[in-house]
Amino acid sequence: MQNRPAIIETKGLALGYKKAKTIQWVAEGISFSLGSGELTCVLGPNGVGKSSLIRAILGQGVHTRGGIYFQGKPIRSFSPQSLARSISVVLTDRFSAGNLAVKQLVALGRIPFTNWLGSLAPEDE
Repeated sequence: MQNRPAIIETKGLALGYKKAKTIQWVAEGISFSLGSGELTCVLGPNGVGKSSLIRAILGQGVHTRGGIYFQGKPIRSFSPQSLARSISVVLTDRFSAGNLAVKQLVALGRIPFTNWLGSLAPEDE
């Protein structure tokens, strides 16, 4: 297999959540590199930080120490919209669609591409 440049990389990453006024670290010392075209499985028992790792890469509410890089740049230098254009994730968390119609549910995937009012463009329709 040829050596490909890293798309996502972590260096000495620690993941944690705020508990009271301190951060409770749940995983530390995470370093890896994922290249273009590679298939990767994140496997482990419940509670070891698999979903937290993915949420940290997406910038979703996980406190971090160390580095997370996307295409060689710190992940925090990207806006949520630009990350959403490049990274997609399907987590196993339960999601209640409530009273959303199928069209409305599918339209949620277009949020990064809508205007400030959240309106879909004609091509999205």
